[in-house]
Amino acid sequence: MSESHLEDHEVQLCLIGEELRRDASIVKTCQSFQRPVHYSTDGSDWVDEDNVITVFVVSSFRGEIFERLQNEKRHILGIPALKDLANSGHPILVKNKPVYCLALLGCRIIFSGYRHKSDLDRLLKLVHTMGGSVIRDVGRKVTHVVAKASMGDKYNYATTFSLPVITEDWLQTAWDNRENLGFSANTKEMHEKYKLPPFAGNVVCFYGFDQGEVEHMTEILVANGGRVAEGGVRGCEAVTTTHMVVDENNVDQLPTDIKISDRCCVVRGEWFWNSIQIQAAADVSSYMWRATGVLSPSNRSLFSPPTPSSVGASRKRKRLRRAEVINALATDSPAHKRRSSISELGLLSMSGSFLDSTDRNLLSPEPERGAVLSSVEREGGEPEAVISIPVFNLKTATPRQQVFHELVTTESNYVGILDCVTKISEEAEDPCQQGGALLDQQEMKIIFGNLPPIRKVHTDMLKRLKELEANWSEEACIGTIILDCAGDLLKAYPPFVNFFERTKEQIQDCDRRNPRFHAFLKKCERRIECSRQTLTELMIRPVQRLPSMSLLLNDLLKHTKRGGEHRDIELLEQAIAKVKNVMTHLNEEKRRTEGQIHIFDIYSEIDNCPASVVSSHRSFVCRAECFEVAAADVLCGKGYELTLFLFTDILLIAKKKTGKIGGMLRSPSTTSIASGQINMQTKALKFVTLIHLSAVRRLVDILDTADTESGVIAFVCRQTEDLRERCYTFQLLTETNEEKVAFLRTICRHVANTLCRPDSESLLVRLEPRDMSLEASDLNVSTLSRTFSSLYKTKQKVGRAFSFNRTPGKLKRAVSTMISPITSSSTLRTDGFSRTLGRNQKTPSDSLRELKLESVLSTPGGKGTPRSRTRLQSCVNLGDSPRTFQSGFSKPKRLDLESPPRGGEENKDPEFRTPNLCSRPSFRDKFRPRSGTFASFNRKSSINQ
Repeated sequence: MSESHLEDHEVQLCLIGEELRRDASIVKTCQSFQRPVHYSTDGSDWVDEDNVITVFVVSSFRGEIFERLQNEKRHILGIPALKDLANSGHPILVKNKPVYCLALLGCRIIFSGYRHKSDLDRLLKLVHTMGGSVIRDVGRKVTHVVAKASMGDKYNYATTFSLPVITEDWLQTAWDNRENLGFSANTKEMHEKYKLPPFAGNVVCFYGFDQGEVEHMTEILVANGGRVAEGGVRGCEAVTTTHMVVDENNVDQLPTDIKISDRCCVVRGEWFWNSIQIQAAADVSSYMWRATGVLSPSNRSLFSPPTPSSVGASRKRKRLRRAEVINALATDSPAHKRRSSISELGLLSMSGSFLDSTDRNLLSPEPERGAVLSSVEREGGEPEAVISIPVFNLKTATPRQQVFHELVTTESNYVGILDCVTKISEEAEDPCQQGGALLDQQEMKIIFGNLPPIRKVHTDMLKRLKELEANWSEEACIGTIILDCAGDLLKAYPPFVNFFERTKEQIQDCDRRNPRFHAFLKKCERRIECSRQTLTELMIRPVQRLPSMSLLLNDLLKHTKRGGEHRDIELLEQAIAKVKNVMTHLNEEKRRTEGQIHIFDIYSEIDNCPASVVSSHRSFVCRAECFEVAAADVLCGKGYELTLFLFTDILLIAKKKTGKIGGMLRSPSTTSIASGQINMQTKALKFVTLIHLSAVRRLVDILDTADTESGVIAFVCRQTEDLRERCYTFQLLTETNEEKVAFLRTICRHVANTLCRPDSESLLVRLEPRDMSLEASDLNVSTLSRTFSSLYKTKQKVGRAFSFNRTPGKLKRAVSTMISPITSSSTLRTDGFSRTLGRNQKTPSDSLRELKLESVLSTPGGKGTPRSRTRLQSCVNLGDSPRTFQSGFSKPKRLDLESPPRGGEENKDPEFRTPNLCSRPSFRDKFRPRSGTFASFNRKSSINQ
């Protein structure tokens, strides 16, 4: 009886054993099929009748009862198969073989490469037990191929029709999941996981490749299931060797002392890389290697013994050919002379970029002597016209014609390269190839998206140049063609040149992580039209074409002027100017584009970086690593590692983030834990501040002394937020003093440009550390001090992480606001200042303790006035003390902190204001300018005078 869902027969179920009879769930599952359900101890009392089929349900596929039913060829189902049929709504499955589960339901499998009958019997039993079928011969019914090696007709059939070729581990995994209801091994994920490697069971030897390429191919061979034949080239003589891969570009004949085994196939190198590309062993019949001249009648001397007369004639022909080649190479052609206009390549000099290189040897060979038929194809591939080019005689051609011929030849070669790259693009994008497209749409756009406009303009230019060469005359105007195409060149080249570095990076990235694309590129390198050049080397040709064209046009102009007055002289001069203009525009656009891309990279590198940094009118200049040293105005504190990013109009300062503290990860905040969002640190820098160059007043080069370290500089700036001068001091990580001076001069130049000042050098001053009241301990940032600073910061962070009362209450904040002027006053009365690693911050509890202490210290009887009764200023107007600014620097005045008269008259003072408890004073308003700033430096200078 055929294996099918028998709907025209009456099917009944029979549960074997008391265990299944008592299982209510199994009984309910059987009844869901709406078929008669019977019970039996061993099934011997039930036999098939006419039009009635009995399917036995057993709990185990082992034991005497199961073996007896199997030998009687009864229809047997396992519990997982029964439940899966019921859950999916399918009718009862009737098969001649016992079915325990449905992991391979619908799979029709064929085996390839198995020689032992015991292995086949074991695999056949597995397939049938899981609901699958086994087919003997290939055909349309086959859905899967289980193979041991990537060879044979069955394997080639499967790869041709894209059938899954998998290993027997696929069957074993399906059997291991037999108890999992709903499991199916016929999925794309399972096929990919257990796919047969392309070179499984292959033993390969290589011949004709260099050592580096052999090592690379060996690594890929082993990674894809193959192994290298022992004995090197002699390995092809072994019976176990299956393939000998020969470099067809380097090898014409195999050594005569090598005897290749009958089982070994000699294939070209393209077979190897194409197998990697399609992720399956390619059919060797399409890649068989043949020695050069085997089918060529002109090389019969290779196989027949030469006669004395033929030897003499051959030697004579060889001498004639050699003389011809020497004469051709020695021809005095202006195309081969050294050009004096080589300096024009400087127009494309961009700090050592790829634009500095000139055109290399072109790919296409020189056209043969004789009549040449040239057909220019449209974009659709159809020939547009056939142009008959007359014979070009190098001896009779004028110098101007020879240079023009070189221009046409190089342009033809260049268009051939563009056509080759376009063909590679079409093949990589083809979704109908085996394995699908090699690249996705985004990758295709980045690599090949900007090339079609360039190809179009040069194809049109080549067509007109060939028409002019076919009808050549000395009165022909070549400059007209270049001038007509100059506008299209200016539009087509900038997008490609500006993002060429990104294109190279994308090619390298896809080559590294996509094995199929890597094999495809290797295969393309072996093509004759690619001349063993990589895709990156081919893609750089558009960058090199314009300098080469400029040189040829200059030579053409030079030889045109030698012929006397010619109407093409003015046109060629205009054409050269246009080409130079295009190259200059390319340089400017590329420099601007690179600057914009660099800004985006910096923005992505810094945490909490303001979005206003990214601007179209701004470009990046340079960056510098430094340490912050002790001074009156600090950004982060002494010992912090900072990075200075200089742009054309701003200076961005960021600090390095510490991801690990003492070997432990930084503790997340309680807010992030409560919200379930823990932001893992991914950026190396954190934003500190942004200084506009228009706010920079002076740059100080702090001279080196015996007690201080080198590289110390200072910035004096006046920000619009607080309208006061601040001085930030840093120690640059430079090796020499010249690098520090160069960095300062660069900043001075951009500050002067921002302020529209011609005297950039006047912004830079050089001072001794003592002139700025800086001591050696302030300037030296040793490793030990940085370590203590790091430990101090660690202590603060750990304390904040484990603090349960970090947010002060409303009362404490209000009292702290009232006490802030008092603490500021006490700070202002001090003569010196304490140099600390961070800001002098106090908690609300500290202010309360100071208030209590001062109330206790107040003298009885009114002899002393406690500080709690001093006149309070408004929190808003705390920093509004009168100041005068002279010569760009401020001279701070002391605040009037005298005690008011007693008797409650302080409330009658018209200048008295009730403190605003809703706003807290800014931290920068708590301190006056201390010694060490430029304000105090001016004050000391005036006193000394």
